[in-house]
Amino acid sequence: MTNEETTAVAKAISDKALKHARSGLSVGRHEVDVTVRIHGSLSVFADTDKTPTVSIPMKETLALFIRYCGITREAAISVLTRAMTDALDDSTEGAGAVLAALPVLEETMNTIVNPMLKSLPRTPVKGMVKPDLVIEELVLV
Repeated sequence: MTNEETTAVAKAISDKALKHARSGLSVGRHEVDVTVRIHGSLSVFADTDKTPTVSIPMKETLALFIRYCGITREAAISVLTRAMTDALDDSTEGAGAVLAALPVLEETMNTIVNPMLKSLPRTPVKGMVKPDLVIEELVLV
């Protein structure tokens, strides 16, 4: 198969369709023998780049933040547990607390984080492939 054909086969089935089909499979070995025709087009967009924000070690950053604030181990565990619990519970002040702290977070992002991110080398990203494909099952006689 060519690169175009391989990509078309891979893109022809949406993640949603695949997830739905998978949910209907029982445990065990399933034999398959299907012939399909895939036709249509693939639009391949140019490669781009992005700021590698996932390169920031968030756990280490949070650990250093706690250390720099002078919080002891016991207090840090207690406060962090409460914050995680509240953030996961819609009925608590989790979302409200985040919004109340937003001016401080925005100021930090604008004065420290954003300039630091701009200094990081850009990470290459392959261009998007947008399929416009039709799948037909062929019945061979």
